[in-house]
Amino acid sequence: MGEGNNKVNKSSDEMVSVLMSVYNEKEEWLRNSIESILNQTWSDLEFIIINDNPDNKSLLPVLYEYAEHDKRIKIIINERNKGLAGSMNEALKFAKGKYVARMDADDISVPDRLEKEVRYMERHLLDMAASNAVMISEEGEEVGGFGKMPRKNIERLLPYRDMIIHPSVLIKRKVLQKLGGYRDFASAQDYDLWLRMVTGGCKIGILDEFLVYYRLRGNGITRTNHYRQFLMAKYARKLYKERKRHKGKDSFSEENVRRYIAGQSTDRKKKRFDKANRYFDRAAVSLKNGQRVRGLCFMLKAMVTDYNYIGEFLRLFLYEVGKAA
Repeated sequence: MGEGNNKVNKSSDEMVSVLMSVYNEKEEWLRNSIESILNQTWSDLEFIIINDNPDNKSLLPVLYEYAEHDKRIKIIINERNKGLAGSMNEALKFAKGKYVARMDADDISVPDRLEKEVRYMERHLLDMAASNAVMISEEGEEVGGFGKMPRKNIERLLPYRDMIIHPSVLIKRKVLQKLGGYRDFASAQDYDLWLRMVTGGCKIGILDEFLVYYRLRGNGITRTNHYRQFLMAKYARKLYKERKRHKGKDSFSEENVRRYIAGQSTDRKKKRFDKANRYFDRAAVSLKNGQRVRGLCFMLKAMVTDYNYIGEFLRLFLYEVGKAA
């Protein structure tokens, strides 16, 4: 268990506030995640852990056990389930650090993650930094990566594709507070935040190093939730375009989000998207394996099945062009 006796001791004006939300993670995952933060080489940190599942009593002893041994930990218990956005905003109220780092309760940070990200932000005068990650299975086995990350033009690329890995993020607390924290999206709250940062002229960078182990869970995104995530990313881009046209203002409200989802989430649209998404996945695999003709055929099938994939293909093309520039 980490005791806070780490290598780097910085002054409090460079403190990192690590925010983690706990819901239904396995005890082993939670312990590995917590210890990966407590054993960081950047020891000037506070660790704010918020339990967003008040009915889950099994993990509370684990949280309090660590809090008893390391005074950098603060435990918050939500009276009701608030979701990720609400939990992060609640945790942000208690944060005192110059920087805010995100961490998920089933992922693992490498020991020098925070140190490297702080140094990277300071060296490049950034408002936010992220890193690459290694994907691991529920058993902790490495199963792949996210591919090479772009190292420039991040602000120009984000409107086309969200390449930021949320639990790898380090952001200036004052910037996050100025933006009002996360907004109450059904999903893609992080993508909405990145695009609002772009609107606000913030400087974003990605350290293309594997500083996080990102766990893929078997009960992760279902087809329904995948469609909802797609819709919310599309809605985030819609709001971004509104802000470009209207001097930084958009039409976001919780009621407008609900109306948008209700208007798009018909059974017919979900089934059509589901089928097109399978074609799109097969196209991506084929293209990755060098099967260009096969990949193009599957891509055309995806676009014919659901017109949304015409936009997806165009955004992917523009993203790749921008990344290579």
